[in-house]
Amino acid sequence: MVRRTFGAVGAFAAVVALGGTATAGAVGGAALGPEGYRTLQLGQSEQQAVATGLLVDRQQPGDCVFYRLRSDEGQANPGSGVFIDPRLGVVMIGGTDRIRTPGGIGYGSTLAEVRAAHPDLEPEGPTGFVHEADVPGHHANEYRFAFGPDDRVTDFGLEGPELGVCDSDDDPDTADVDLHDIDTDDLHDDD
Repeated sequence: MVRRTFGAVGAFAAVVALGGTATAGAVGGAALGPEGYRTLQLGQSEQQAVATGLLVDRQQPGDCVFYRLRSDEGQANPGSGVFIDPRLGVVMIGGTDRIRTPGGIGYGSTLAEVRAAHPDLEPEGPTGFVHEADVPGHHANEYRFAFGPDDRVTDFGLEGPELGVCDSDDDPDTADVDLHDIDTDDLHDDD
């Protein structure tokens, strides 16, 4: 399994560190995985991803492009969304309170539930609250899960095999990108 720290925005680590939380959301949204969400797929170009009609609020704090999912796709944590590398296309899709993995995992799922659905779940990074697991049947892709102090999922996402410029560990130009560079004032402004 590829080991790396989450990308340029540090979404998972920063959400928990900044006190971001999410509660178990409504079930009934589309599944995140194994290769995307609805018509949004890992590897799509920015133009293809925008054409899905699922993305709003384009931001570019460095070379990595960031979008949020439309508000009717659910509430996401600040810093979570869709990350697009100009060369690789969509490299990460963040979950919302209306989205679940095909295994039923989403905001509010317990660590035990995530381990049951993903037996290869392993801690990632020095904090211990971010874990990763291969996507069943698509081992190049990974799920990332952030857990709060109560061992419940507070954020999650689907990530491709490479983050490109969206991975601060691989690109010195994005190492200095800060979560505060992403505008979180209007999380669901669909204008």
